[in-house]
Amino acid sequence: MEMYLVAVCDDETAELDKTERYLADWQESHQDRILQIERFTSAEELLEMVTENGYEPDLVVMDIYCLYNGVKTLAFRRNL
Repeated sequence: MEMYLVAVCDDETAELDKTERYLADWQESHQDRILQIERFTSAEELLEMVTENGYEPDLVVMDIYCLYNGVKTLAFRRNL
């Protein structure tokens, strides 16, 4: 089985819940893969986890409306 770390980042809890449900539905149809999902309520929180704890997700699902912080976070991640 393959395992993937997935970071889900949104400032709205309802949207985090919805995204997590989509990922759970996907995983049900791909049972040979395991998704380990971490939830973040801000780009800064995600960035802190990456920089201070060495967190390296395989996939980042981020609220596009947090554009400035989201782009800054992704640009930092890309440079790692």
